[in-house]
Amino acid sequence: MGGLRKTTLAQLIYNDPRVDKWFHPKAWVCVSEEFDALKVTKTILEETKCSCDGNQNLNQLQLKLKEQLLGKKYLIILDDVWNENYAVWEQLSIPFKFGAQNTKIVVTTRNESVADIVRTIPTYPLKTLSDDDCWTLFAKHAFVGTTPSTHPDLKAIGEAIVKRCNGLPLAAKTLGGLLRCKLDADDWNKILHSNFWDIPNTANYEFEKEELIQLWMAEGLLQLSKDNGDPEELGNEYFKDLRLRSFFQQSKGEKSCFVMHDLISDLAKSVTGEFICRLEGSGGSCVITEKTRHLSNV
Repeated sequence: MGGLRKTTLAQLIYNDPRVDKWFHPKAWVCVSEEFDALKVTKTILEETKCSCDGNQNLNQLQLKLKEQLLGKKYLIILDDVWNENYAVWEQLSIPFKFGAQNTKIVVTTRNESVADIVRTIPTYPLKTLSDDDCWTLFAKHAFVGTTPSTHPDLKAIGEAIVKRCNGLPLAAKTLGGLLRCKLDADDWNKILHSNFWDIPNTANYEFEKEELIQLWMAEGLLQLSKDNGDPEELGNEYFKDLRLRSFFQQSKGEKSCFVMHDLISDLAKSVTGEFICRLEGSGGSCVITEKTRHLSNV
């Protein structure tokens, strides 16, 4: 399930100072749905500070990776793996066999079949939070400079929102951030009764901050004032605010890119109404109105 914070847990492991002392080299690869052994191998090499020739084939890259890992106690994290082809996994893992004892490879996936294919020890399935823990996480992000007990009306709505989060920590954190410093019950009720909860998940999409700000400018969304005369500067402020509220997250694939998690994407789509027209699948259709500003096939 998306939103259980599998990637977050892997990041905590990867960035722990004790791990730095134990493993060298380290590499993080965001694999996602498009599993390309050549691309993954190249990324691992780049993460280990080894330069790659763009014209090298998979065999040449794997030989170079073997040299990098030979006799070393390394840590590799393969995040968000979907590929169920055992032959492809076997091909990718050839250089991994030459490391030192106690070398570790961590794989995060939503697919139990993937876990069965790659595992050498029992898997660690993450579970949803209890209602109490989910409420604690939500309240931590929603109430700033105050406490839930001083706002009993909001507390009641917040607890209902948390119930609908179904124990997903990302949902609790993000919705808490969305309502951060907002003490109006109407804002909270809009979230509680939004049709966002009924929309199925879709895939992440990487984008660059500068590209998004340019799109905002093209749509006329950056309203300048006397204090904000530079549209790009204002766009940076908007982006920073949305990132602080967990709308955007740093991509682990391309360091200059960001992603919007499935749950946040679904929330955005639920409030766009007629402004976005989505053609889902080859036989999809939608109604284009005067308000439509964006067309998408995903």
